[in-house]
Amino acid sequence: MTDEESKKSKKDFTDGLLWTLVGLLIGGVLAFKALSAMNVGEGEQLSQPAYLISLVLFVGPCFALAMIAGHLRDGMDAGKTTKGAYWKKMVGISIAALTLASITNIGGLVSMAK
Repeated sequence: MTDEESKKSKKDFTDGLLWTLVGLLIGGVLAFKALSAMNVGEGEQLSQPAYLISLVLFVGPCFALAMIAGHLRDGMDAGKTTKGAYWKKMVGISIAALTLASITNIGGLVSMAK
C-alpha cells in the first residue's frame, strides 16, 4: 500500500466514523420515540415487531449517511466536486436529518435522556 492510499484509507475511515456517529444519534432518537409511541416502558420485554422496528430505526440512518458520504466522496475523488462542496452537502444533509428527528438543540437531547 502506498503512502497516498494509506492517507486516503485513513481519511475515508475518519469520515465514515463521523457520519456513523451522527447516524447513531439520529437513529437513537428515532428508536426512542418509536418505543415511546408504542408505550414500551423501561425494563419491559420487547415484542418481535417492536424490536425489529427499533433496530431498523436505530441502524438505518447510519447506513444511509455512510452511503451518501461514499457517493459524494467518489465524486470528490473523481474531481467532479470540491472538498468544500462535499462538506457543505454532508453538513446540510445531517442538519436536515437531525431537524426531521426533532433534534434542534442539546437541551432537547438531555431532556429526552431523563
